[in-house]
Amino acid sequence: MLSKLMEEKDYQINKATHSIFNTAYYIAKYNRPFDDHLKLVQLQELNGIKLGFALHSRHSSTNILQHISKEMKHKIIKNIIDTNAKCSILIDESTTLNLVELKNQTAENILSQLINCLHTSGLDENYLQQHWVSFVSHGASILLGKKNSIVKKLKDKYPLIFSWHCRNHRLEFAVNDSLKDLESSKCPWKIFLVFYKNLYTASNDSNRDSKTKNKYQGLLKKLASPEFVNDLAIMCDVLQELSNLSTKFQSRTITLIQAEQSIKRCIRVITSFKTNNGNYMHQAVVAIKDMKFKNIDLTSNKKMISINKNQFLTNNLKSRLLDNDGENKIILKNILVLEKSTWPEDPDI
Repeated sequence: MLSKLMEEKDYQINKATHSIFNTAYYIAKYNRPFDDHLKLVQLQELNGIKLGFALHSRHSSTNILQHISKEMKHKIIKNIIDTNAKCSILIDESTTLNLVELKNQTAENILSQLINCLHTSGLDENYLQQHWVSFVSHGASILLGKKNSIVKKLKDKYPLIFSWHCRNHRLEFAVNDSLKDLESSKCPWKIFLVFYKNLYTASNDSNRDSKTKNKYQGLLKKLASPEFVNDLAIMCDVLQELSNLSTKFQSRTITLIQAEQSIKRCIRVITSFKTNNGNYMHQAVVAIKDMKFKNIDLTSNKKMISINKNQFLTNNLKSRLLDNDGENKIILKNILVLEKSTWPEDPDI
């Protein structure tokens, strides 16, 4: 009788613990605050579920999730090793390394802590030598530089590795480079009229001193000039294409080849702006011809020099987005065979 009671008690405790673990897992899966753990436990008890008297606090929830994550990590690593899977490492920033606090931000230190993290996780040196095939990061010189970067040191130690520069970071750099050439165009197309009215009001505000009003009047003249409208139209057309490219990059199903094709298409479209006006530029041409934009009279500002769209548009994009490195070109060429769109419709065996 006593043994039966003990078995029943153990069963109830294990059942309650199982429910508590499920509750903690729910917290992590749906990104809920740890304070919700106790509230969810109380809710389940109100619904008649017995959850015992232990592991109800947020601290318990934290410990449970640490245990679960440790076991899941161990299971994943074991599966990787058992299946002889290839490894690819992605580092997002040079200042962080997962949850490992960096002692300093030198290439040697980041590399040392990265490899130590992999060894601690269960991937030994022998496995890394045979299965570590790629390293991906953004374009910080400490990570992807030519001479003394992490990539250079990794390739010296692990000969199978090829490196890749994150496409989204490249796109960000390309946009930044292009905007540096468009410093005169800071006002978005859609709020041009609102911005103009605000400047007009400020330039005629009797509560402001003459120096401040003169500054606003100067900005107003700059804004209401055909040169500014021309630059603004170029910026909007280019950024519209880059925005479309960014949206494609965010797709979970996009492949490396598809990303490369999207980049080349984007550059072709932007290159066409040299001879064919985009949607915004078409509106700007009409406005400049009539010397009126959004019911605002335009006055030429000789101090402003319009952007030469034949000069800058694709230079920054090609240097940032396309892979001019010989090794990367070979990689893209080799994996092209995996892209279904390149396969013949009627293969002749």
